[in-house]
Amino acid sequence: MRVSSAFVVRRAPAPAAIAAALAACGPTPEALVREVEATLAARAWSSLAAFIDPHYGDPLGDRDTLLDDLRAMDQDFPRWTIDWTASGLFPEMSALVASVDTRLDAELVGRPVWKVEGPMRLSLHRTDRWRIRGGLLADLRDIRGLMRARRRALESNDAVALSALLHPNYRDGIIDRQMATERMKRDIEGMAIRFTATNYRLEIREDLAHIDEHYSMSVAGGPARRAVAGLTLRKSAGRWRIAAGLYASP
Repeated sequence: MRVSSAFVVRRAPAPAAIAAALAACGPTPEALVREVEATLAARAWSSLAAFIDPHYGDPLGDRDTLLDDLRAMDQDFPRWTIDWTASGLFPEMSALVASVDTRLDAELVGRPVWKVEGPMRLSLHRTDRWRIRGGLLADLRDIRGLMRARRRALESNDAVALSALLHPNYRDGIIDRQMATERMKRDIEGMAIRFTATNYRLEIREDLAHIDEHYSMSVAGGPARRAVAGLTLRKSAGRWRIAAGLYASP
């Protein structure tokens, strides 16, 4: 398993006293990020927990939510490669907070398979030592949950649940969120649907993402048909939602 550890670090000038304090409180932020990456690669969960701040938070939840999500990934994917390369380190003048911009490149092998690339910003906080306080695989975890919710809604014929996954500004040409919701309701109402995703290819670009969802779907006991959904995702209130791609415009 390959672990990337190439880091380009830029530091704000710090007084000698601050520099000494940083050296006395364990690994530097860039060293911590390397350790977290290596620990994820090794799937060493008991060790990973020590690197996560007790007050960790992201749009999905708190520290316990993060650790539960990572354990679920451990069960869902027998093999993975999760690599990143830091592109910057920007300590605050207080030397208590920092952020590290990284580039995520991941392949998660299971059913389905995920291939993911895009930026990832890690937030760090220092008490007795540096720990991760936000951003750890947050986009990947959120979009994974979004795709699982889409499958559950399709199979349960729940147009309301499907509508909740759409961005408020959903648009396919002239088709807006309301029109897409009404069409979904007509399409799935009373249908026995079985939906199986086989692989995902996800590219994240800050507040925009594109995902190709390869799947097979059977309706009313008919033969399973393979297809690919090319979906555009955008964030709304900090969470990823489907912004386009369900229906072609007339």
